[in-house]
Amino acid sequence: MKQVHIKQKLIASAIVGALMIPGSAMVVDAADTDENVNVVSQVAGIDQVTVATVTADVLNVRAGQGTDFQILLQVLEQERYEVTGDSVNGWYPITVGDVDGWVSGEWITTEKVDKDEFAEEEKQAQKDSVGTAQETVALQSSSYTTGQQVIDFACQFIGNPYVWGGTSLTSGADCSGFVQSVYANFGISLPRTTWDMENIGYEVSYEQAQPGDLILYDGHVGLYMGDGNIVNAMNEADGIGICTATYAPIVTVRRVL
Repeated sequence: MKQVHIKQKLIASAIVGALMIPGSAMVVDAADTDENVNVVSQVAGIDQVTVATVTADVLNVRAGQGTDFQILLQVLEQERYEVTGDSVNGWYPITVGDVDGWVSGEWITTEKVDKDEFAEEEKQAQKDSVGTAQETVALQSSSYTTGQQVIDFACQFIGNPYVWGGTSLTSGADCSGFVQSVYANFGISLPRTTWDMENIGYEVSYEQAQPGDLILYDGHVGLYMGDGNIVNAMNEADGIGICTATYAPIVTVRRVL
């Protein structure tokens, strides 16, 4: 069998010519650069796939390219999924299990990896996820949670007490405990503190805020109701109630639906 040694100075056309030699094999010296190895991989036809790695705490997978489309499910930070096509307006198509959907390119990084290696990685990830709290939260259309449903549920507890460190919607909760417990009712897990909530989901502007969005301030959080108001666990004097969303400077607005 003939062997064709790919040296650092060879160009891609020379590699192609070498590959056309019947019965030839290709050997890459250890001294060759990564760039040349990549060229060899491409010319040799090594199967690669584009993989997206989630950079947000929770990322919505939607039915189309935009936040107006239905949420199919949610994926978590550092999870990796195959990109199945070209991006459209900054949105990437991915496959999560049996579900095909779209994610915002703002909250992923992409890279090309060996197809077989990634297939093994997916199998291992599926095994590791069984029985853990890090499983993907499936939101099928029959049980899809809307922001208005979140607000309607939260408003049932208006008038109940504020308790620092509390998470009970009836006996008392502080601001983050209130928000966390409201979303827990819909099977959505949020961090416990306002500081951690500042990085959950993805950010939208106040002008884009919708019912159910988290409005975060310096050390406080509430749920946006619409019409410029929030429902929140305010303080010991006022308990759980409603106030204007702009009562204090807003640090960030986060969307988790």
